[in-house]
Amino acid sequence: MKLKKKSLYIPTLGLTLVLVLALVYLASQTKASEQISTSRSPTVSLAKTKKDFYKDKVKNISGDLKLANYPTNFQDLVAKGELTILGTVQQLKSYVYAPYGEEGPANPYTMATIKVDQLLDGTAPGATVNVLFAGGNISQKELLVDVSQKEWLTEAERKDAQSDEVITVKESYSPLPQVGESMALILNQAPAGSNGIDEEYFMAAFSGKGIFLNNNGTFEREPELQPTGGGEDSNGVLRVRRSAAVQIPTDDEIMNKGMNELIQSKS
Repeated sequence: MKLKKKSLYIPTLGLTLVLVLALVYLASQTKASEQISTSRSPTVSLAKTKKDFYKDKVKNISGDLKLANYPTNFQDLVAKGELTILGTVQQLKSYVYAPYGEEGPANPYTMATIKVDQLLDGTAPGATVNVLFAGGNISQKELLVDVSQKEWLTEAERKDAQSDEVITVKESYSPLPQVGESMALILNQAPAGSNGIDEEYFMAAFSGKGIFLNNNGTFEREPELQPTGGGEDSNGVLRVRRSAAVQIPTDDEIMNKGMNELIQSKS
């Protein structure tokens, strides 16, 4: 009887060990599979981000740029930058900076992670760069805190100014980046801590003057929004389109031509 029990016990133990080893193996394979899946990029759905990142309600703000030491030719414009690249926008992130604390208006920014497709001038710090653009998503309360209590506001205007609703702010002098689009950029690295951001990032030289968007294979600056009165454009335009009826300013003609010639020379 003892032999019989022993003969039954040994195969049972062997089966148990086989099952345990099998489970350990499957667990290790699952973990490895998860690690491989996690390491694949991008982790953000580009189509979803492109469609849903910006809001339907767009507030267009016209600003008059005061550009000190702005160059008159393209070579000098590139020289004013530390890095010039041709890249593709991969991911977007909103930033809100309140330089005056809770009592003053906050500024919306959009941080774009841009893949470096082609190095045109300078040295890139890696395969991607983070570039901060003026404008982006912000609550109306953060944007309008300094006017929300003004006596001249109507009841409806005061309600809007104190609302938590998030809108998109579009500055007239700078385009908002779109996920998946190609653009050429003349960039300078921002000092650590500027605009309340600790991470390293770049900004376009002379703001929108250093941003060239891909217009059917030709890289051009976005034309500035024209105000309709009161310093704002009331049409809620997210991306300004170039019209054949619009006369391109001489400066844009010079710089657009220079950027396209630079890209072609590097191809």
